[in-house]
Amino acid sequence: MHPGIRPNPHRLLSEERETRVRAVMNSVAEGIVTLDQHGTIESINPAAERIFGYNAGEIIGQDVHRLMPEASQTAQPTPASTSPTLVIGDRREVTGYYRDCSPLSVELTLSEARRDGRLLCIAVVRDLTESKRAEQRRSVQYAVSSVLAGARTLDVAISGILRVSAEGFGWQLGIFWSVDRSANALDCHAIWRAPELAADEFVDRCRETTFERGAGLPGRAWKKSRTMTACGAASSRPPTRVCMALSRSRSKPALMSSA
Repeated sequence: MHPGIRPNPHRLLSEERETRVRAVMNSVAEGIVTLDQHGTIESINPAAERIFGYNAGEIIGQDVHRLMPEASQTAQPTPASTSPTLVIGDRREVTGYYRDCSPLSVELTLSEARRDGRLLCIAVVRDLTESKRAEQRRSVQYAVSSVLAGARTLDVAISGILRVSAEGFGWQLGIFWSVDRSANALDCHAIWRAPELAADEFVDRCRETTFERGAGLPGRAWKKSRTMTACGAASSRPPTRVCMALSRSRSKPALMSSA
């Protein structure tokens, strides 16, 4: 600095305040996402990066719909104050999405703040996913045990397991792929779908389709013996997620897919 130029006290105070705010955001356990009035992400703290799987450079400038579709409905601060879905200041459990499109259960609180004369929306996020998943798994395990206890045949058991698993995990479609050892390929053994789901053509094609080891998502999950996920995300709607999970029994290895 030139010895004859005196520092601007207002600028120094603003910079000091900015540094202090940034230090707090970087240290808190909750995720904090700052949005402009159009729902565009302006900043994201390290906790939110961990929750959603993005680093700041990847997600800043994107629409918050990519992380939490329900938050995008309240991104404009003034209308959000009277929104019947999520009111500014309310704490609400909503669905978020990790970068691989895996759904997250998050607790979301929205507040308003002014910065440089602009009205911003501050989203504070707490990840509830693991506790919710543990509760969900316990519930599904109990339901599966009840199905197995009452099933007289393998086909009845498979059908019941698909139904309670789909209902418990919120699937719209569940498919049980079994291994045909003679052909060394996967066959569609059973399908469950939600009553409201219109997917006749897809279901018919699944019944006619076989997968070799390593071919398609079912074949890749079979080859790698682990859960695999694929997704597609459109800008105007939440991501669609398809998951393949490998399961084994004494009689036949099998894959369950969900959507």
